[in-house]
Amino acid sequence: MAEMTPLDVAHAAMIAAEQDDAARLRFYERIADVELYLLLEAEPDEDQINPVLLDGGYGIVFDRAERLAA
Repeated sequence: MAEMTPLDVAHAAMIAAEQDDAARLRFYERIADVELYLLLEAEPDEDQINPVLLDGGYGIVFDRAERLAA
């Protein structure tokens, strides 16, 4: 596995302590602090983007450009 990012560390801590509200809040704080990369179906057309959506309408984001590229 590649080097863990601060978001990975916060996620692992949240999963390890499912009942710990502080760990969950730290994870969401990390999400708010990082730049996220959204997976698109194609290059943007002026101000229009078409994100890849999963069932239910969820977009796919990554915390590193390298992860998006992989």
